[in-house]
Amino acid sequence: MYYANRAPPPPPPSSSSAAVAAPVHPHPHPHPHPPPPQQHQPDGAMAPSSEEEGGNTSGVSTLSSTRSHDHHVMFANQASQLALQEQVSRLQLENRRLLEELMQSERQYNELLHMQVVDRQQMVRHLQSEGERSRHSSAGSASISVTSVGRVVKRDVELDRWLTDLGLDTAVADRFFDEEYSLHDVLELMTRDDLRQLNLRGGIQLRIWDAVLKHRTGRTSPEEKPEEPD
Repeated sequence: MYYANRAPPPPPPSSSSAAVAAPVHPHPHPHPHPPPPQQHQPDGAMAPSSEEEGGNTSGVSTLSSTRSHDHHVMFANQASQLALQEQVSRLQLENRRLLEELMQSERQYNELLHMQVVDRQQMVRHLQSEGERSRHSSAGSASISVTSVGRVVKRDVELDRWLTDLGLDTAVADRFFDEEYSLHDVLELMTRDDLRQLNLRGGIQLRIWDAVLKHRTGRTSPEEKPEEPD
């Protein structure tokens, strides 16, 4: 009776039941290794991760490259400015040299011009002095002169003075002296044809002949007025 009233023992668990009863892990893919603990900075900030470190490295590299490029550009600009300044300095020196040469040439030209003016003035004074000396010479009624062709001619001082009083130059007087006329020959003996043969300009011939006629008319009476030769 005792065994009849005793409860039977529980059946052993089957394999399927055991599989069902096995505990299930809450994470389907558990980490094989736990993540490393994060390092704390001294001030409490979190240490940068590897990705952040890579980004920072790339930024630093880009910044360094930019700065290097800027330095190269700056050096190139400085070199260009120095070359330009040297070129400007050379041009300034060349301009200064040319200006000094021009000023020197102007000074030399002015000196030569001044010397020529002085020589001309001395020559004019010498000719004037010689003219006055020959005009006021009292070595008789005639003087000796040398023509441009080297021929020695006799110059009548009184004829020279008479022609000068008429306002005629030495070139006209030389025509008379080449033919060896004296003042007496002109005033007393010369005819109009003789005057024409001197090949003087027409106005000069008229002036001389008018003076000759006035001289001849002044020394004769009106009824004895000489006729003008043809």
